Amino acid sequence: RLQGDWSSDVCSSDLHQADVRGPGRAQAESQVMPGERVETESPVVGHSGVRRNADNQIIGTDGRTRLVVESERRPNGSYHRARVQELEACGIECQTRSLPPRPQ
Repeated sequence: RLQGDWSSDVCSSDLHQADVRGPGRAQAESQVMPGERVETESPVVGHSGVRRNADNQIIGTDGRTRLVVESERRPNGSYHRARVQELEACGIECQTRSLPPRPQ
């Protein structure tokens, strides 16, 4: 890749957004119970120990995030594993959708 060539980064970002707003949201919506709602790309709700946005999340009837669906290019990477541990430590279920690797 040429220095300053951001085209593959844009493409990678576009693929992530397409998954978050398409299949990732559909995965979350398929698990919504009556009285719950899905939010996309918004802060985790009702858990003071988590200060981050979730790709897709289900907000339970108690007004707190109960499940997060993440679209992730490196699901086994240390950054993602740390995020999952942070969510699970607060009692939030985390599901990961694997995306294809970035084009070289």
